[in-house]
Amino acid sequence: MHYEISRTLSTATIAIKDMVKNAVNIVNEFIESHLKTTAVAIFMAGIAITANINKAIPSTTAICNCITNYTYR
Repeated sequence: MHYEISRTLSTATIAIKDMVKNAVNIVNEFIESHLKTTAVAIFMAGIAITANINKAIPSTTAICNCITNYTYR
């Protein structure tokens, strides 16, 4: 069970690191990009950040489930 929690935490940590890295890349692209209009760039950054958050949610849910299962055994 401890292994399962540790593995889930590791997966979630990787997902969060990826999310932060992607957000930084999105901001850099936004700053560097003069071809897109500001509104389009903000809209696209919003979509990308939302997608990354949605990717991290299952990991967070899995951590909660692991802890809940462990607590109520």
